Order: sequence, then C-alpha cells, then structure tokens
Amino acid sequence: KAWKSHDLAIDNCQGKCTDSYMQLPAYLHNLVLANPSTIADLHTELDSENDVSWEWFFQHLASFVPDDPQLVIVSDRHPSIYKGMNERNIRYNFKGRHLGYLVAKAARAFKLQDFYSTFNEIKEMDPACAAYLL
Repeated sequence: KAWKSHDLAIDNCQGKCTDSYMQLPAYLHNLVLANPSTIADLHTELDSENDVSWEWFFQHLASFVPDDPQLVIVSDRHPSIYKGMNERNIRYNFKGRHLGYLVAKAARAFKLQDFYSTFNEIKEMDPACAAYLL
C-alpha cells in the first residue's frame, strides 16, 4: 500500500509518464518550427528496446549522419543496438545475405581461433567486406 501511495503521490504532483509522452508530438513540431534545420520523426510502440525499433533508429540516423570511420556510437551494449548497427553497415554496404550473421558471430567469439575461422569465412564470401571490417 505504501508503494502504491508513493506512486500515486508522484503522479499527482508531477503528472503521469504517459501524459509527458502525449506532449512529444507538439514539442517536436514546435522544435522544428523554432529550428528549421532540425529533423524530427516520432514513431512509438508498446515494446521498448528491440531489434525493430533500433533498426528504425539507425535507418533515420543514416539519413543525416554520414557513415564515417571517425563516427563513434556509445551505447549501453544492448543486443539490439549492436545488431542494428552491424546489420545496417553490412546489409547496406555489402549485399551478402549471410554476412550480418557472420560478422555478429565473429564479434562474439570468445576464442581467437574461432574469430579467425569466422573472419576467414567472411573473407571468402566477400573480400571487400573483410577489408571494410579491418
């Protein structure tokens, strides 16, 4: 009861989290009006971080952030972020259907021998992809 009362008190004082999210479309609209070069696009789903949502994010990010060797993305190492970044880079730069899987497998290899074995598969399948990864 105490926890429920605590949550109710916070909702009454600060408003519910869902109410804040309902204000996002208007906020983004005003942001673009005030800053014409701003890019804003909002898409919401009930499941939070997943492969689909991160793929959507990276697709939109690529529209205004160029893929550059100096680009660094700092993350909390969520598996969907890693998958979205690698699949986006590999899938769009190299057309091999199996390359995304092999890159992920190489990255997760615990033994150096396993890494080299998988990396050699990548080299055989697409030498340009191997050079890109190096």
